[in-house]
Amino acid sequence: MPDVRLWNASTDIGRCRFYFASLIVLLAVAIVMKPTPLAFPLDDAYITIHNAQALLSGTDRNYGVSPLVGATSEIHLLLVTAMMSLTQPLTASFLVDIAAALLYALGLARIAFQLGASYFVAVLFIALGLLTGYAPYQLLNGLETGLAMAAVTWALSFALNPSLSVALPILCGLLPFVRPELGALSCVLLARQIGLRIRLGERAYAARDGAIALCVAMPFLIWMWWSVGSPISQTASAKQWFFAEQGAPWKAKSAVMLGGFAQAGLLPLVGVACLAHRSRLWKPVCVYIVALLVAWFAFFPSGVTHNFSRYLYVLLPALLCVTLDYLRTSRLAVPWLIVLTGCLALSLPGAWRAYQSGDRFTDGELTSLAQWLNTNLPARSKILVHDAGYLAYATPFQLVDVVGLKTPQSMAFHRACTAPTRGRARQSAVSAIATTSGARYAVVLHDAQGFWYALKHDLDATGWTLRELRRPSTPHGYGVYALTPPAAADHVCNTLATASRAP
Repeated sequence: MPDVRLWNASTDIGRCRFYFASLIVLLAVAIVMKPTPLAFPLDDAYITIHNAQALLSGTDRNYGVSPLVGATSEIHLLLVTAMMSLTQPLTASFLVDIAAALLYALGLARIAFQLGASYFVAVLFIALGLLTGYAPYQLLNGLETGLAMAAVTWALSFALNPSLSVALPILCGLLPFVRPELGALSCVLLARQIGLRIRLGERAYAARDGAIALCVAMPFLIWMWWSVGSPISQTASAKQWFFAEQGAPWKAKSAVMLGGFAQAGLLPLVGVACLAHRSRLWKPVCVYIVALLVAWFAFFPSGVTHNFSRYLYVLLPALLCVTLDYLRTSRLAVPWLIVLTGCLALSLPGAWRAYQSGDRFTDGELTSLAQWLNTNLPARSKILVHDAGYLAYATPFQLVDVVGLKTPQSMAFHRACTAPTRGRARQSAVSAIATTSGARYAVVLHDAQGFWYALKHDLDATGWTLRELRRPSTPHGYGVYALTPPAAADHVCNTLATASRAP
């Protein structure tokens, strides 16, 4: 039998006091943890800030495209934009992060109480959600990750309600616009609720739930289609075609994905969750997780390792939910809680060091780079970049994103140059992007792994002349190069442009 000290019924007043105390404590921790000076560890965070600036000003000075181009989360972008109308850009983004983290923590507490946890277990459950693996990094990275984790948590909490309400259909309509892959969870949970309605003979309410979700989603679908010509964000497609891993051997894909879970610190939770087949939400959670794993495996396996496995953290609330439901009826509840707490304690220092290191890199190298460019390059320079965010936030130059997040035309060249000879094909694609854009400068990261620095070699190999203008001010920082196109650039450009238009 489970330990009675872990599973005690809570009162309405006790829960309200718990929520209030949790908010106070977490706000105090957030104030203490706030970086000084304020910065974000990932360049992508500045894409959101740049997009918000473009929404407020009505024009994109750097890329000349819709603010929704390069936006993974339309709802997160709207929240940052609204907050930016009240305060400075970096502060606005940080406040949205904090609000999402608080919403996430409250959702975890609500799930804990729904599953009959005591106040002690609720505290531990919140700690596991906020601190497991690189969760602190993801919650404060300036991106939509924390908001997505909060949205998943509340969707699961609404699904646990004994009474079926409109709250779940409303949230299901919003989920795909918090992060596109959450469309899988939206469909699964909405189908579950509609199925329960039908089983209870409430067909009219079942139809109503479906209509509510569609009506909530419709404004975002129209906005996306009108702005970018697609009902969903194309950022995943841009990365898929740039990294071009679809044809990689299945063993290599499996190893990469397993490494992503290990890096994220989620393997202990996966182990417990696999035992939770009696949980009320085990089936929908399994369908949701399997759908995402299949999609990542098929199209973008290394994505689960990027930025400290940030894409995997939309799974964390689901894993926690079914884990706690399993521990509720398990004799091994105490040992498992000890193991999970031990894993948390081991991973937290590394996660916090990574966050601080990323902040220092942004505040040092990226700030220095932007200042150098603003001082040394002509005002109307066109620059080839692979990190599309900070320079758009901090400089006025025309930028060309070689990956395709903010320059959609780049996507077509990479799509035309995938396997079987990806290495040589990418060289041609990068050369064609540089040629068609008219870029005469390039900013390239001298990363330790050499992945991004290989873009310099791609240009070298296709006849471009690169003259170094700025060396990185820190180890593995950014170099700036003046570009001189090869004599055969027009031929390469025409060949790739023809290929990119092929069906």
